[in-house]
Amino acid sequence: MVDAAKRSNVPVAVHLDHGMNYSTILKCIHYGFSSVMFDGSSLDYQSNIDGTREVVKAAKVFGVSVEAELGHVGGTEAAGTMIILNTILIRKLAGDFVEMTGIDALAVAIGTAHGEYIKKPCLDFDRLSAIQNKVLIPLVLHGGSGLSDQDFKECINRGIRKINIFTEMSYAAAAGATKLIEEREKFIVLNFRKLIEQKMKEVVIGKIRLFSGN
Repeated sequence: MVDAAKRSNVPVAVHLDHGMNYSTILKCIHYGFSSVMFDGSSLDYQSNIDGTREVVKAAKVFGVSVEAELGHVGGTEAAGTMIILNTILIRKLAGDFVEMTGIDALAVAIGTAHGEYIKKPCLDFDRLSAIQNKVLIPLVLHGGSGLSDQDFKECINRGIRKINIFTEMSYAAAAGATKLIEEREKFIVLNFRKLIEQKMKEVVIGKIRLFSGN
């Protein structure tokens, strides 16, 4: 990953997402990742602060930025539940969390979930605005696949500066591969990589244009 980023003709960030193991995070820093995430969202508040601080302390030595998470962005089974449990707490503690840890970016739980949504997500835009008013660092949105264009625009307007997309790219790749298999006369195994890359690129290009307002 790092080698591919270095050979790219455009700037590329290599990021560890949802790092929960301190030794794994240190290994990524050693290999030259440009940013790491410590995910202590399932821990109690003080333990999340303590763990995040340790990662920040190590990362700063190497000029690596650190993302942390407050609240919990779960899988699709958690969509719409964590928002109810944590909304008051997160609004109150976001500023304190950032100040106590020294992180560079904050992932917030506002009703999104990882993976495929089994029902339409209900995003707490008021919570997002409240957090934006308390912190001065970029906010991160996890679980972006499946949100509407308007949801994305609203989140960006309220402080989101990094958005995670994966499931949507995976489905596009799978759909392309399925089509190739169905067209049996064109079925060549070596065509899979090229087609999968193309289908994923189409999703990425669309998202870049949407997020940049073009």
